[in-house]
Amino acid sequence: LSVNPILLTILLIWSIVWKGLSLWRAARYKQNRWFIVILILNTFGLLEIIYLIWFVKKNRFWDKISLKVIWKR
Repeated sequence: LSVNPILLTILLIWSIVWKGLSLWRAARYKQNRWFIVILILNTFGLLEIIYLIWFVKKNRFWDKISLKVIWKR
């Protein structure tokens, strides 16, 4: 079985980018169980994307902006 090195490199970079982003978010929001699961399992970015879309605490950025607008009034 021969694997194309370019395709393998693209898949590796894809996986590293998603894993890094999701691990950073899990650590930042102190979601230890998610951090461990994402660190151990290698799903080529699928689990990481699911985590980032559905399980990251949403609206953190918008909450901070709305608080700034309220305090300015």
